[in-house]
Amino acid sequence: MTSPYAVRLTGISKRFDGVVALDGVDFDLRPGEVHALVGENGAGKSTLVKILTGAHAPDHGEIEVAGARAAFRTPAEAQAAGIATIHQEIHLVPTMNAVANIHLGREPRGRFGLIDRPRMRREAGALIARYGVATEIDRPVGDLGLAAQQMIAIVRALSLGGRVLVMDEPTSALTHREVEHLLAITRRVQAEGVGVVYISHRLDEIFRLADRVTVLRDGRRILTEPVGALDRTRLVAAMLGRASGVAARERRAAASAEPLLEARDLAREPRVVAASVSVARGAVVGLAGLQGSGRTEFMRLLFGADRSSGGTVTLGGRPGPASPAAALARGLGYLPEDRKADGIVPDLSVRENLSLVLLPRLARAGVVDRRAEREVVARFMTELGVKAASPETRIRDLSGGNQQKVMIARLLCAEPKALLLDDPMRGIDVGAKADIAALILRLADAGLGVLLTSSELEEVIGLSDRIVVMRDGRTVGALEGAAASFDAVAAAIVRDEAA
Repeated sequence: MTSPYAVRLTGISKRFDGVVALDGVDFDLRPGEVHALVGENGAGKSTLVKILTGAHAPDHGEIEVAGARAAFRTPAEAQAAGIATIHQEIHLVPTMNAVANIHLGREPRGRFGLIDRPRMRREAGALIARYGVATEIDRPVGDLGLAAQQMIAIVRALSLGGRVLVMDEPTSALTHREVEHLLAITRRVQAEGVGVVYISHRLDEIFRLADRVTVLRDGRRILTEPVGALDRTRLVAAMLGRASGVAARERRAAASAEPLLEARDLAREPRVVAASVSVARGAVVGLAGLQGSGRTEFMRLLFGADRSSGGTVTLGGRPGPASPAAALARGLGYLPEDRKADGIVPDLSVRENLSLVLLPRLARAGVVDRRAEREVVARFMTELGVKAASPETRIRDLSGGNQQKVMIARLLCAEPKALLLDDPMRGIDVGAKADIAALILRLADAGLGVLLTSSELEEVIGLSDRIVVMRDGRTVGALEGAAASFDAVAAAIVRDEAA
């Protein structure tokens, strides 16, 4: 009996260093179907795709391709089985032209084993014409724009003639017109019987293109349903995590009405177009929005990690910091979203990671006062409940929750007045989440101003005194008090999407 599925994954589980990335996930794709895979950062999308495309092997679970069991050890094996991938990061050789990139690793050979370049050009030209891609095929692709490079990457994937095409954020570098062209190409591929796994944070594309949608959150499958059976608010609720029976705590009045940190119409296009926020002493302000809304980029602008193209920032009544070093010196701390890439130094110890920002204060004539350093480290490890065999344990050997506590302790060492916390409870266990949530409230009670984001909307609502909503690089409204319910915030996040 012929299988109804182009590909089927059953009970897929995967751990990395003890952290659960996927927990018994099921996912299937039918021929000629567009199946959207959505979820916030850390949901498990990338890990599932890497297992499907042979970059990772699952710890548990099964993969079937056209009804036959499969076990991919490399991406080449997945490709040979008919699974092609278009990555968010464009993987082309910039010094080669479109013809060479499309055939890279699969160059046709003629007599005496020589590469048949005329055939390469004919086949590449036919593919480019077939899918209506307007580009110069003889120029090095590095000289072309990002949109042209993305289209060439798409044609290369389609040239493999597979039964499954994985498209990972394919429109992230495209203009509106180019997005429309890509969606048209996707519909044509679908009509040819190819199954498409479509990953995007743009809800409009999901509702226009997909037949079904699967939502992942915290490594688990939350739902799989036909797109026609969902509305945007329900989809956002599934992505951002509505915990049944969890009520938002009673909002408090800020300890001070005077803004400690304030931004007006801050911009760095295209990610941040016009974003404004005001954080007072003793207040927790939540920044709510989907992945891609610009919330991380906005925080980086506030911290001085990126230079703005417009708008203003004030910190303590003075112009905002021009660099991270200036921000720290003026009492503004920033916890980045990706602690592994931007936070911890994995091969250094807990002590060394925790005390990094303190070294200039602890040094005399270039010599660090190690006794003072050990005292500070011991105090913060105790206060924050960091669990480690000793301060000399490598931080990479700690759990995600304990790594995050060390990062927060590093900020607190500098005695900040305000904190920017970008998804501080991402990828950590329930116990560590509760510890960090309690710490955030204690810091606010002590007079710090906190700007907080989270990939789980319930966390933002539960911790914040006031919630600012971001969408498409803009802050589009604020809710507080009884108005800041889960349904109201979710509706604000998608309001213009549905218009």
